[in-house]
Amino acid sequence: MKVPGAPRAVCFRRLRSSTMSRHGTGCLSMFLSNFFRPRDSLAVSVGNKPHTFKGGTIVAQAEWEPQQRDGSRMAVGYTSYRGDLVPVYDLAAKLGFGSCRSPLIVIVATEAGHVAFIVNELVKYDERSTTTIDLDDLFGGLKRAA
Repeated sequence: MKVPGAPRAVCFRRLRSSTMSRHGTGCLSMFLSNFFRPRDSLAVSVGNKPHTFKGGTIVAQAEWEPQQRDGSRMAVGYTSYRGDLVPVYDLAAKLGFGSCRSPLIVIVATEAGHVAFIVNELVKYDERSTTTIDLDDLFGGLKRAA
């Protein structure tokens, strides 16, 4: 994924946990939330349509190895972010698009804590073509998600 105006020293292919770096170039790792400004300019692609989050901000991305699952709407697994366990949900399944087999997750900061979602890709936010996902409505209360 190319981001307009991004420095060439940043590589999006090899991700370690919640940091990005290009190994062997002497570049420093940086948190995704520190690289993109403003943070609200990010969206996720699910079901071939960009979506943003109401009630949460994307703070990191990481790779995810899909596990066998039964199609339930419960958390499909857990990841770690800054020492805390974060539940991982299949966003496509929660939105009714069917299961997503992508290896990419985004971690979203909410008032109740962090939540991770499996997504197709991270895209630039476009106000005209992006659907907003209300996390409170998605889970019936954020405390139930985080």
